[in-house]
Amino acid sequence: MKNMKTNIQDTCQLIQTRRMSLDFLLSYSKSLQISKIMGRHFELHLN
Repeated sequence: MKNMKTNIQDTCQLIQTRRMSLDFLLSYSKSLQISKIMGRHFELHLN
């Protein structure tokens, strides 16, 4: 378990983003609806 944790930390890197990009991703994730019907996943994007 300890080796797994150090491997993940070694591959992570810090990135910078703009507020506009974060707002877009948040609004997209709020409008995305995923339904499971008879074992299949469907995505519906509400505009």
